[in-house]
Amino acid sequence: MSDSSGYVPAQRLNITPRSTAASWWKRTAEQHLLDFSDREEGANVVVVDPVVQASMGALLPPSGMMTVEPEPQTTWDNIRGARFQAIIDDRWHVGGELLERQGIAEPLLGYWAAQNRIPGWGRSKLGKDNGFNTWEEAYFDVSRTRGWVGWQLGNWEFDTGVDALHVGAGRSSAFLSRQAVPTPYARVSRKTPKGRTSLWNTRWMSTRRGPLGETAESLLERSRALFLTHAQSIGKHWVLQGVYNLSWETTQLTIDDEVYRPIRQVAGGECQFHTNLGNSMHLVGYVQQSWDFGLHKRNVADGELRRFVPLTSVAGIQASAKRLQARLEFGVRGDGHCRDCWQYEQGETAYWRPELATDGISLHQVWRESLRFELKGTPLDRLYISSLIESNTVADQVRMGLEYTVHTVWPLSICITAGQIYMHEWEEAYPIYSIGVSADIARWE
Repeated sequence: MSDSSGYVPAQRLNITPRSTAASWWKRTAEQHLLDFSDREEGANVVVVDPVVQASMGALLPPSGMMTVEPEPQTTWDNIRGARFQAIIDDRWHVGGELLERQGIAEPLLGYWAAQNRIPGWGRSKLGKDNGFNTWEEAYFDVSRTRGWVGWQLGNWEFDTGVDALHVGAGRSSAFLSRQAVPTPYARVSRKTPKGRTSLWNTRWMSTRRGPLGETAESLLERSRALFLTHAQSIGKHWVLQGVYNLSWETTQLTIDDEVYRPIRQVAGGECQFHTNLGNSMHLVGYVQQSWDFGLHKRNVADGELRRFVPLTSVAGIQASAKRLQARLEFGVRGDGHCRDCWQYEQGETAYWRPELATDGISLHQVWRESLRFELKGTPLDRLYISSLIESNTVADQVRMGLEYTVHTVWPLSICITAGQIYMHEWEEAYPIYSIGVSADIARWE
């Protein structure tokens, strides 16, 4: 429901009216599973839908790989939970989802699961009976909560919740990606005929433990962050967006008997070009760039001193038509994201600064570098054909998919995929096949 600047409105519900079908099974197929609405009064609407996304597949070992058991390896992924949406007093829009997920990952997801983290989800458990704990056979267990409440008053919007607020037109972002782990936030936005300004506060979690306190286990260290964005339309074809991000760690540090709080400033912009091809296709080209700026920074590895350090670059083009969607995108993430790669310097003292990550996963994009092409077509109503070609830091992958929508409201689809993953570290290609059902959970791969 976001626009080209990545902005997701405070009121972002998608509620379907009750079905008028005569039989209960037809009504179930056309409406939300549970509807507690007081529609006669028109003031309160509450609906709940199940989330069922499960797949099972086979990962074929490469011919050149030495394995004890060369037969195909079974992979599976199971997500279940519930979504709810509500309108309270005809004013407050509320929504969210609670999900649990387990599985034995294929190699590309296993690369992250073996590090006890899942992109877009956060920290995860690993291992089952002291086994299944490598990237090529990783058992993972993780949960995720998202939710929000929003209110609109004229040109002003207010919302708060737990989510990853995407910035920009692309799938990845030079500032904040939907692939990041959902975090608590509070946001205020104002819209004008040609632009929109948003300001929000959020919190990021580190993988580092703080000092041991009154609890049995020390708490994870945290960072606070402020985002300020403004998107402006210029003429019929151009959209410019500026972004500023200020973050600071909540735990104070001491260096040379001086107490300080790690702080970081990030700024950058996005330029979009919009045009139409005939009456049926809309094209968007976009470029994004972010920089770390402020105090002088020294590279720990080579001693290079800078005031501006480039962070993430994203460029792409996407096409949208009635039955076709395509996107080509390139993204590269610099070495300035981590906490100890560069140090702020003031005089002869060097200071740490917050990392641009939460739960050990980048806020911008999953891979250090990636080139990705994705295509999705709708030859028939409810039938989708998709393809994905990507080359990233860890692997090259090609996937083809076929999807048929069974329930448009929940939603629920039957999916079949086939492809191949080539892992750079092992120089081996793994054919992979899977079949299952999908509940429209955003895919990261």
